[in-house]
Amino acid sequence: MRYALLLLALSAQAATLTIEPLVIYDCTGTVGKATVRWKDASGPVQVLVGSSQAVFTGLSGTSGSAETGTWVGDGLEFRLVNQKGEVEALTTAHVECDARVPANGLVSESYFPLQVGNRWIYKTDSRFVTSDYVIWTITGMKRVTDRWYSEVTVTRGANSSVVGYYREEAGIVYALSGTPEVPREDVYLNAALEQHAPFANALGSYPDAAFQTLTSLFNRSDRVFVKGVGLVRSNGRITTGSNGGFSDGIELVEFRMANGVHVEPSVTSRVSLSAPVVFDVTGRDLTNCAIPCYYAACGLGSPVDPPGTYKPCGRVRLEAAAEGDFQVELTLTGPTGELYRAPALTGSGEAVRYVQMPLYGEGNKLFPAGKYTLLARVKNSRVDLGTAQIIVEIR
Repeated sequence: MRYALLLLALSAQAATLTIEPLVIYDCTGTVGKATVRWKDASGPVQVLVGSSQAVFTGLSGTSGSAETGTWVGDGLEFRLVNQKGEVEALTTAHVECDARVPANGLVSESYFPLQVGNRWIYKTDSRFVTSDYVIWTITGMKRVTDRWYSEVTVTRGANSSVVGYYREEAGIVYALSGTPEVPREDVYLNAALEQHAPFANALGSYPDAAFQTLTSLFNRSDRVFVKGVGLVRSNGRITTGSNGGFSDGIELVEFRMANGVHVEPSVTSRVSLSAPVVFDVTGRDLTNCAIPCYYAACGLGSPVDPPGTYKPCGRVRLEAAAEGDFQVELTLTGPTGELYRAPALTGSGEAVRYVQMPLYGEGNKLFPAGKYTLLARVKNSRVDLGTAQIIVEIR
């Protein structure tokens, strides 16, 4: 009998109550939202919240889950209580809003985290375009023979396409190749074989990055993978002939992980429309969107601006969310009227876009110094859904 009672006591203590994500970084003000999960309770239980023990869930089964609203603050306690009023499990929410140091919240040991929902936004440059933006997203899983691969989708403007399938095993990332009839794998990254060093960029400082160099007969690619983040930088070069020189490159400017980590440049804030308050045109403290000559024979088949050309661009970040499909209009207006209108930006559900706004007109003539109105309008096919407006200054 004592043995049976001991088993019953151990069973009662086995209940668990957890909060996902482990640390909430994605906030509205000082609070965020989470999923509360419990399992192995002794019988019907409910979850109570805070010092007042407010009822969060009704009586439910021995295992289950419930999503909170956007009201979870740091230190908020959740209790799993049975019908006798006994606390079977207790957990506390950890919230860190506006985290700017990624290492505080990175829980993955991978150099290319492949969880569904992970998203990276890159600034891209090439011989044809200066300072464009693309989004990489893990959009799903695909099973091939007996293996599961993460699906990587790239979005450029309004166009999205699946660009590859990847999986990780024993620290090695494999890319799916071959044909559907005869699939095979290529090693995309084996971090153990690469050189390692700290790495820093506008998003923060990272203690561990793998530096990879790939070479072929005519090309060289230098890539940097940060532990817990993924690919943060890649630069390609053509290595021979008059065509040799820079070919293309990408640089990570923002990322959001499925575990709730969201890191963006500190110069922006998490609002619908954000940009620097001052665009310093005369001080040349801006991106130059001119396309330089990257190789000896440039200009023969690609657009090139003359040496010394200055085309200042100001970076603007748009974030919009709405039910269904929507469009975002971005305009810059000054004393003489509308000076710039961005190409139509489209999205569905939630979208983040970066725009390099030219601060010059015809003949590369710089916009005059003064105050300007930057306006973003979100609308669908029927009505305007909302606007965001800020005043910026060009100097």
